Amino acid sequence: GGEVEGGGGSGWRIFFLGHFPRKMDLLAGSGAVVRVRPRGGVRCEQRELTARCDGKVRVRSMDAHAYVLSPAGMKELCALRYAGDQVDVQFHYRCEHAYALHPMVAVQTPGHSATEGVERAADWNDDKLERERSLYEGCVRRRALALAMQHTAGLL
Repeated sequence: GGEVEGGGGSGWRIFFLGHFPRKMDLLAGSGAVVRVRPRGGVRCEQRELTARCDGKVRVRSMDAHAYVLSPAGMKELCALRYAGDQVDVQFHYRCEHAYALHPMVAVQTPGHSATEGVERAADWNDDKLERERSLYEGCVRRRALALAMQHTAGLL
């Protein structure tokens, strides 16, 4: 219990179900499938890249609207002095043990927000979903590059 598979044994504090990711790292053992197919000796050309959408990721996130705290995360939050910040702000700056799934499983509903006092447009989630997709693709590309570099180093 308390561990996120592929999380390096460090445990988790917060698991975002719906959020605005600011930084993302693909975890080992996640659902991403990366294939590196070298062509022509040592040179590494364009690679076939395939990613399934069930990746576990370590994140730095803001604007959380759905999350789960571990018992350790609850203790950490209770120990903080409240300064008017939302929960995600506390964990964004202080927590190395924040995780999520890609794609996020909860999005905010467009329309009136009583907590923020604003009317959310129909495209409210578009920028958040685009940023999440872009960050995830970057994670997969970094994994492919690391594999290609390991393969190339083995050929030298």
